[in-house]
Amino acid sequence: MRKTGIERLALSERAAAYARLALPPALSGNHDVVAIKRGTWQDRIDSNDRWLRLAESHLGARRTTDSPPVLRAAAESFGRGGFKAAVPVLLQAAGETTSGDPALEAALIRALIDIADAPATRTALAESNSNTRRAALIALDQMDGGDLRPMEVVPFLSAQDERLREAANWILRRHPEWGADLAGWFHEKLISNRTDATTLQSLHSQFGILTRAEAGQRLLADLVAGDSFAPSSRVAALRAIGNAGLRPPPREWTTAIR
Repeated sequence: MRKTGIERLALSERAAAYARLALPPALSGNHDVVAIKRGTWQDRIDSNDRWLRLAESHLGARRTTDSPPVLRAAAESFGRGGFKAAVPVLLQAAGETTSGDPALEAALIRALIDIADAPATRTALAESNSNTRRAALIALDQMDGGDLRPMEVVPFLSAQDERLREAANWILRRHPEWGADLAGWFHEKLISNRTDATTLQSLHSQFGILTRAEAGQRLLADLVAGDSFAPSSRVAALRAIGNAGLRPPPREWTTAIR
């Protein structure tokens, strides 16, 4: 039993919930939401294998006709039940959900977090759909055992999709302990003439992550004292040093600023 204070749904009930998300009948009113939350549907699918195949083949065609509250309730049921087989459909649904429905988007991501199937969720980082990758990135950062690594996040700092970039920036800000691992990567990006202005701005906004680890502190000192970096990088490094609040400051910083 998962430590959520809620009992697992029976397998047939989980199957029915999953089928409701993937292949719902015509829906109306709040009765369907209540039914899903109580897990009271009958399983009309003969076998799990057939049911999963139908879900994968019909999800995209049916979501526009469904009720968002029903989808949210179904996602919540999958999460509470720890239903790992639902992960691909949840990820696909997240890919088809726009920023215009933040409640549904949040419910899908929360379900992924509660299910906590890191290997299945991690595969979505390689998908072409930005919404799918964003959902997987956030879920892996939040779930137990997600083991999200810094090098899985930093490529998205230069993503074309603004919301995906924002998610990557948000996650990096939550992990100051990654500074030592990322110092070398930051250095390579900052000296590369292939780094575009958008990526450079994202890098500058994350200099705070470099202030706690020795390798990051040395890089910031080099940015201030060196002449092989862009002037804007020097300004951003000085700002990060000023905001770090370290007393006393690292010796490298004192030497670089003099």
